[in-house]
Amino acid sequence: MPAAIIFGVCVAVAAAAQTSLVPHLAIGDIRPSIVIVLVACVALVRGPVTGCGLGLFGGFLLAALDGRSMGLEIAGAMAAGFLAGTVRGKVFTERRTIGFLVGLGSVVVAELVSGGLDPPAPPLIWLRVIGLEAVYSAIFAVPLYILVCWLDHLLPGRSDEGI
Repeated sequence: MPAAIIFGVCVAVAAAAQTSLVPHLAIGDIRPSIVIVLVACVALVRGPVTGCGLGLFGGFLLAALDGRSMGLEIAGAMAAGFLAGTVRGKVFTERRTIGFLVGLGSVVVAELVSGGLDPPAPPLIWLRVIGLEAVYSAIFAVPLYILVCWLDHLLPGRSDEGI
């Protein structure tokens, strides 16, 4: 239970940072998705159930703070968290650079799920933005993954292994 609270607070701080600080980090119309990357990093360490739950919470916070569609944000964040959690045990999670790859993939998954539910008008421009946003977000994934691994070692109760 303490792990869920700690990681929930981390997601809340990331959502606040994403809605207040990230517009200043934008390069053109490309903005990093810090919440999606954090949810994916926690899911990679803790498992798919934790990732799905944090995705629900993170998607809700992002939609509430940004004024976007709740269903699209929640569905994208949950899909990214669940899929990152299912990769757990199949990749070398002790390598810190895996955070970059998981961050890259999680942003692509989240954007494809939310965009698949509400397709944008020009698909080629949308796909270009997804690719650039994924690379930009993945840069933040490495320090976030290191932070999540450090917190995971401090917290009692391991991952969703039995589920």
